[in-house]
Amino acid sequence: MSYNRDNVVSYAKQYAYNYNPNYIDYATYEGSSDCANFVSQCLYAGGIAMTDTWYYRYPGYSSPSVSTAWRGAQSLRRFVQSLDVVLLDDPTSLKRGDVIFTLDSGTSAKSLRNANHAVIVSRDVGSDGNIYVCGHDTDKNDEIRRRSGETSDWNSLFVHINDGTSSGGGGSSTHMSISTRKIAAQRCLTSELAR
Repeated sequence: MSYNRDNVVSYAKQYAYNYNPNYIDYATYEGSSDCANFVSQCLYAGGIAMTDTWYYRYPGYSSPSVSTAWRGAQSLRRFVQSLDVVLLDDPTSLKRGDVIFTLDSGTSAKSLRNANHAVIVSRDVGSDGNIYVCGHDTDKNDEIRRRSGETSDWNSLFVHINDGTSSGGGGSSTHMSISTRKIAAQRCLTSELAR
């Protein structure tokens, strides 16, 4: 997969406050959330190809054909986890262009909780641990994401998208291996489908 992090972040910064008029703003249009729609636009700008389950067809039209995976946080999470990604336990290895999902509060494992919000990481996380993001709903353009309350690390799913150039980072305690990630993603999808 070819993933251009510079294109992702450039797009995110350009349209964080000034929404792209070629896409519906679901917050204004339907009074619902636009976060996943925005993150999907960023991923697409970065080179992730649309699929039969993740798409936005007829941009610019008043009645586009849009998949649930494109515009819903939990469905987008499932789609992103089907890509070549690493789920991080610790956000210090996040790179610009990666994705953070905010999960429903709870005591159960992250794999059992639904995503209710999504943002794009706009800078590599530095040694200070600050995470800069771009997103819609509570619009953010390269702003620090709080790491407490509902956006605490416990309530966040940190997703590193492999692009063929990243080293993959910090060892077994920080990252799930690819095979472990695939097994965990399959279990998560299977349990969610069984509900």
